[in-house]
Amino acid sequence: MNKIKEFINKLRSSKMMHILIIIILLGSCIYGSLITRDYYRRQAQISETNYKAALDSLRYYKLKTGQTASEKTLYITTEKNMPQAAGISKDEYKELKKTLGDINTLARTTSQASISNIDLPTTQTKSPDSTRLDFRWADKWNSINGYSVSKNDLAYTHIDSFKVNTAMKIGLTKDNQFFVIPDNPYIHVSNIQGASLSTYLPKKKRFSIGFSAGYGGFYDITRKNIGTGPYIGFGMNIILF
Repeated sequence: MNKIKEFINKLRSSKMMHILIIIILLGSCIYGSLITRDYYRRQAQISETNYKAALDSLRYYKLKTGQTASEKTLYITTEKNMPQAAGISKDEYKELKKTLGDINTLARTTSQASISNIDLPTTQTKSPDSTRLDFRWADKWNSINGYSVSKNDLAYTHIDSFKVNTAMKIGLTKDNQFFVIPDNPYIHVSNIQGASLSTYLPKKKRFSIGFSAGYGGFYDITRKNIGTGPYIGFGMNIILF
């Protein structure tokens, strides 16, 4: 026990202890500066991305496969503002979270099917007072079934079914570009609205454990007196506010 006390006293009185304290304090200052610089740099990135998202319009480009890709920059926001940025209600967002769990990116797209210049094969059935034409058409992506009836200079058309088959490829690039690629060439994406959750805003730590160093008052248990000087220690910090 005496040897330990002697070692502590020698360490406190030695220049190496003071140099060590200075190095630790200097390292802490540099680390804190780097963290602060990184935080504000990422904040600037968020502002730049959101400014671009506000001015960005929906873009289209053709892939080598012949498919049309639609792309738009998404906003970066917090979870609280995610429903508004994606254009849905808070209740809808809560239901989505219940079903899907954590949501990092949420986007809503508007698309429409446009089919024109189709030759419909028909089967004609005549009766004394009317004529009926049944039609049926289908390709890889769409199908339509129905009939048309004309009677006494009046005509009407009835659609039994109209189906549009498609698969959507969706994703988010590193540059926060959200893209939609429908397999069906008749599908046209007309709007993309959404946001991705900010990963640049770390949650405030309420508890931390680590080393601390500085210069101040202390109580010397070996000499049973109060003094001042450099110190180094290990403990837990609690942030209340």
